[in-house]
Amino acid sequence: MADVTELLHSARRAVEAGDYRKALPLLEEAVKLGPNLFGVQLLRGLCLTAVGYHAEAVQALQRAVDLNPTSAQGHYNLAVALGSAKRQKDAEQHFRQALRLQPGYEGAEEGLRSLDGRATIGATARTPTSAVVPPPREPPLPRAEAPRPAARPERAREARPAPTETTKPRKGYWKWAALVVVAVAAAVAIAERPSAEVDSSFIVWQAPGNFAALDFSPDGQLLAAAGEKVTLWRVTSGVLYRDFTWGEKAEDLAFSPSGTALAVSSRDEKTGNSVKLWRMPDSGLVAVLPPTAGNRPLVYSPDGKLLAIGTDYMSTATPLGVQLWSMPERKVVGAVTTPDPVAAGYITAIAFSPDSKLIASADDSGTVWISSVPNRRRLQTIPTDNMMTISLAFSPSGKTLAYAGSSGPKVVICSAPDGKPLRTLEHDAKIRGKLGLAPAVNALAFSPDGSLLATCEGTGDLARIELFSVSEGQLLKTLDASRLPADPEAKSDSPLELRDIHFSRDGKYLAWCGSRGVTVARVADLIG
Repeated sequence: MADVTELLHSARRAVEAGDYRKALPLLEEAVKLGPNLFGVQLLRGLCLTAVGYHAEAVQALQRAVDLNPTSAQGHYNLAVALGSAKRQKDAEQHFRQALRLQPGYEGAEEGLRSLDGRATIGATARTPTSAVVPPPREPPLPRAEAPRPAARPERAREARPAPTETTKPRKGYWKWAALVVVAVAAAVAIAERPSAEVDSSFIVWQAPGNFAALDFSPDGQLLAAAGEKVTLWRVTSGVLYRDFTWGEKAEDLAFSPSGTALAVSSRDEKTGNSVKLWRMPDSGLVAVLPPTAGNRPLVYSPDGKLLAIGTDYMSTATPLGVQLWSMPERKVVGAVTTPDPVAAGYITAIAFSPDSKLIASADDSGTVWISSVPNRRRLQTIPTDNMMTISLAFSPSGKTLAYAGSSGPKVVICSAPDGKPLRTLEHDAKIRGKLGLAPAVNALAFSPDGSLLATCEGTGDLARIELFSVSEGQLLKTLDASRLPADPEAKSDSPLELRDIHFSRDGKYLAWCGSRGVTVARVADLIG
């Protein structure tokens, strides 16, 4: 029997493909197993809205809002469902609540304009940070069809007349908005492909395969990647050093700071989740953590004393949240939990500060928490505009934390541990998804000296790497991964996904991986 995480993952895949009706039975099963999971109720409500089951959508999204009343996205999506159900007064209430929780929420402002025709909503609202964009002036798509690409965002804005005091509600807004919020959940992206020839001289080597995660060894000699098996290559040459498998697909991995151990998480239909510790460099099995352990993400503390493991609602995983396992004793010494782990969802990202005293975590409600490692006390709660916060990283100084997720190709850098926003890194506003939405940031990484920040973004038809100067907040390089030299064993019609990115410990190399293999690039050549 599938667990909640597997069902939710399969449902999201169906939504990415535009098949909302296929996603619904999966979400119904997920609700039976986890009726109090915010992420499940939210995605179920979005799909119900998209296929036109408005009363059921309202019920699901009301449940999501009850579980997480501080989610601006939850209130916005509930307002869309209420508007589709012709309950405009209730819709207005939740659009306004979304704006109170997140001033400048463009989708909520647009919803209010469609309800009452006012020219502006909240003259003092800040610059919008939502991933939702104004609707194009095209007829709404039929309910049962998958969404097709919309007009380019800049054209849509040009075609939209400036609102006036007599503007009437836009016909078809509710159907359009329903598809938009589903697209937010799916983060399905396409991009316009430039025709100019690509300079790929920065690539050191590539290896084909389908990989979920990677990590450099601390001595910089090896690169490990998790996929159908665990594979290790020589960093400088790309020569295969070793690969091994035990009949399960590896989903995440992490080298210990000493480099003598490699923690690997996997999932098997019969045995469920497991975390195994392998001796390096000979890949001998050292230990298998008990079934009560979580699965992923896997992160070692920089001092090597702890292994943090996220849980994803496997029935045997206790405690829920971020489990802290002492090393090498392999015992649970505590856990960092969200305020309401049952309602908030499974752990999506974990990061330790360089001195191992702080730990940042996020779950599928989009919220980020910074906690004290010694006493596991929560120091700061950071609300974000991400429906899911997917990636976290402390800077090498430990003074700042970067986070990103489903709200588009942007990274917020905040001070730690107080969580005050310092800077937002974003670029390429013209690149959008099928309904005008930008791709999600699936992973990010600081260079060892803290001067650079790299991101990998997108799913489906768009996948790109971006390299930023942290001090200047400027984009230094954008790489369209679809145009880089293709792996000879990769199918051209296979999904193009980038899932993980890391700098080598000496800062000389940058590696990323995804559905079409592993690429290692020379940083000096990337930035010129």
